[in-house]
Amino acid sequence: MNTDVISRETIEKSLKEHTHFSASLQKVILLKGDASTRSYARLTLVNGTSLVAMILGNPEKAIVPEEFVEAQASFSELPFINIHRYLQRAGVRVPEIYGYDRKKGILYLEDFGDQLLEGVVHRVGHFPVELYQCAIDEMVKMQAFSLEHKDRSCYAFRLAFTEGVFFWEFDHFVEYCVEKEFRLPLSRGEKSSMLDLFRAASQTLAKHSRVFTHRDFHSRNLMVLSDRCIGVLDFQDAVTGPVFYDLASLLRDAYVEVPEEMEDKLLAYYSESAVSYLTGAEMEDFQYLFELSALQRDLKAAGRFCYIKLKKHNPAFMVHVPPALRKAVRAARCLEKMSSEWKIILEVVEKLLASM
Repeated sequence: MNTDVISRETIEKSLKEHTHFSASLQKVILLKGDASTRSYARLTLVNGTSLVAMILGNPEKAIVPEEFVEAQASFSELPFINIHRYLQRAGVRVPEIYGYDRKKGILYLEDFGDQLLEGVVHRVGHFPVELYQCAIDEMVKMQAFSLEHKDRSCYAFRLAFTEGVFFWEFDHFVEYCVEKEFRLPLSRGEKSSMLDLFRAASQTLAKHSRVFTHRDFHSRNLMVLSDRCIGVLDFQDAVTGPVFYDLASLLRDAYVEVPEEMEDKLLAYYSESAVSYLTGAEMEDFQYLFELSALQRDLKAAGRFCYIKLKKHNPAFMVHVPPALRKAVRAARCLEKMSSEWKIILEVVEKLLASM
């Protein structure tokens, strides 16, 4: 939090005006942020109460993410608040909202603590499969509820992962990772073949049933709470999309490594948990659709990390490009075993890794 913009005195006054808390502010601690314009601070009151302040970069400009080029629009309500209301109805463990100072752009939230799922995975001596099962439980709550409650008042139902959006993300990878950052030389034929495959993949992904999709359902947006349950954060960009998108985000996360034997166990756990709403085609082609979603998701992540470096002048995420590409290689190899046409994608991604 930039205290030159929002002072401690401003926060204390805002807190008392826009929440039910009356105790004085004792301590303000800046928390590690992400690649967005938001910043976060933990506020401790003299009575021991702890809460989190989300400082919004531009609260009045709640614009649809740029990749949703087919539906650019402004929203009248802060998306975090709008989607939070829907997720609470679904029974998803999201932080309580204590108040919102619209003028100052400060949202006051329940403090979920410091235990990111990412940190727990790196700290414990064994892979915490039970925590990942809890994360899948929260995902299934979102997906199952959304199939029964398609509520247009929730902004997630006004945007969808269409064929055009999927292809935009594939092309984002080509532009910023392949061409601009690593400048991998491709022949006209190689690029044409690759883009043709991406178009076909986009058509396949877009034609499946759409559910509530978090869009960033990974270990940095999932908190391990004191009762060993999983709390969900950073859901303000949710849309509707195929059932496999969030699953791929979780299990092929660029920030952690899910061992293959654990992944198999978690995929089985998901298929059993979601059996009531997975279609026959989705069950039959489960592995193919998961690998295709994983490939798309990891290539999109690699492209986004490069974009953040090149356009936002923030190279901090570049360390995660190789892990994302290695997971993309894993997906491409699985897809190539099912269809030889994927060989061109495998070769391009392997060349990127070799150039690092």
